Formats: sequence, structure tokens, C-alpha cells
Amino acid sequence: AFAHNLKQINVDFFAGQITAITGVSGSGKSSLVKEVLYRSWEKGKAINCSSVFGLEQFSEVLMITQEGLTVNRLTTPVSYTGILDELKAIYAKTESANAGGWKRADFSYQSKRGKCPTCAGYGMLKTTMDFMSDIWLTCDTCQGTRYNQEILEVTFQGKSIGEVLQLTVQEAVDFFQSSTLVGSLNILKNVGLGHLILGQSGNTLSGGESQRLKLANSMIIGKSKKGEKGATLYLFDEPSTGLHYFDILQLNEVFQLLIDQGDTIIFIEHNKTMIASADRVIKLGPASGERGGELV
Repeated sequence: AFAHNLKQINVDFFAGQITAITGVSGSGKSSLVKEVLYRSWEKGKAINCSSVFGLEQFSEVLMITQEGLTVNRLTTPVSYTGILDELKAIYAKTESANAGGWKRADFSYQSKRGKCPTCAGYGMLKTTMDFMSDIWLTCDTCQGTRYNQEILEVTFQGKSIGEVLQLTVQEAVDFFQSSTLVGSLNILKNVGLGHLILGQSGNTLSGGESQRLKLANSMIIGKSKKGEKGATLYLFDEPSTGLHYFDILQLNEVFQLLIDQGDTIIFIEHNKTMIASADRVIKLGPASGERGGELV
């Protein structure tokens, strides 16, 4: 491998295990994972290296970075993961929905019949300020729920779909208890996102939250395709970012579940607890820049 400052190094990774890539900042960790491994998978040939073997055993290689999901305020944790579709199905089956003639599609905050007419489903209104950045204020009509008044009158266990979107993941797990929805919500909770609000705008998430939401989404998709998909190689850039010690332990358990189902994980890390959970550690260095790029 010779991307950027990598000094023609030979590296072995083991499938079905957790590998931690460590080393000081600028030692070549991202170059190895993103510019060699991931780009070689993307292009289907050796990129930034003389040869690469074994990537063909994976049906999918996911590079889960800390880049934000989107700049669109309509993207939320539930819309991104498909949980909103399950919510719409639950509300469409209620007696009040049948009585009002509401269909499943109407329970989307982007639908013509469902969205708040004032804020168009954003839950907030943009106010342009002279000489300052625009600010977003909660919509007075829907109080930030994103829906019109008629849809908000349809309730499930005493809550409208707008009120449910204002619950945290943990609160939603407690609220839905026996519903099929709980499996997907628990995945969000287990990757350290129990504090997220279901209808939170995607552009307000931190890098670490965005990364874990991408992981949760891939696990939710994997759950629905059980038996169909082959092994996945997950590549992470510092998955511990922003996590409390106990959340890190929980994330380690999630990683172990992925390994148990035949997947492979390679992550770049500085956190000692995360590194200790790996089956194997590959350290790059010894320093950064020109003095890095060696296999230590």
C-alpha cells in the first residue's frame, strides 16, 4: 500500500474478526482504510496498492464515516432508517384513521394531506436576519410536530404521530413495547442513540451520531433481509466519538453481534476501551506525515 505517506506496506486483515487500526494522528490510518481498502472495493481493482486479495468474499463493504447525513431538514432518524414507514402503518390501522379516510401515505410529514400547511412539514420556519445567519424558529401552527391539525387528531395509545416524533428513542421503546417497531428502535438504542429525538432534523446530529445512525440503518436493513445477504465488511472512522464509557461497552456488544453473524469490522481508533475489544491491532507510525506510514 502506498497511498499518501504509506511506505509500500504489506498488511493482513482477518475476516470474521474485529481489527483496530491505531497510531498517532497523520500516521496513515485513514489512507490505509479509506484510500486503499475502500477505494479498491469501490473500483473493483487494486487502488493505491500493488495488489489486494479477499474483498470478493463480501457482498457489501460499508465505509461508515462521521460526515453528516444531509443538509435537508426533512431527513430525520425515523425517515432515514425506515422506522417512519412502520409508524405510518401503525397509524393508518387506527379506528380514527379509518373513520377520517386517512391512508398510510397521509401520515408522512412530506405528503400533501399530512404536512403542516404553514411550515410544509419542516416543523420550523426560517427567519432571514440582516447581517446575520438565518435562524429557524418553531412553527406556531403545528408547534414543531410537522403535521396538520387533522392528522394530529388521529391517535395511537393517546399520542398523535406528531407527538411520537417528539419522543426520544428510549421513550419510544417504552411507549411501543409490544409493537414490531421495537426491534428497530432497540437497534438505535444499542448503538448509543437512545437520547436522539425521533423527529430530530438530520443536520443537527453530531459526526458521531450520524456515524452510528448509518450503522443502525445498515443493521435494520440487514434484519429485514435476513438470510439473503452475504457477509459485510464494516469500515469505521473512530466509532467511539462522543460516547460515554458505558455506551462504548454497549457498542462493543453490537460489534460482537455483527461478528457472530459472519461480518467483519475494521475501525480506526484512539480510545483504549474500543482498542481492547479488538481481536487484532494494527499500529501505524512511528510518527506523523513523512515520518509515518510504516507498520509498527
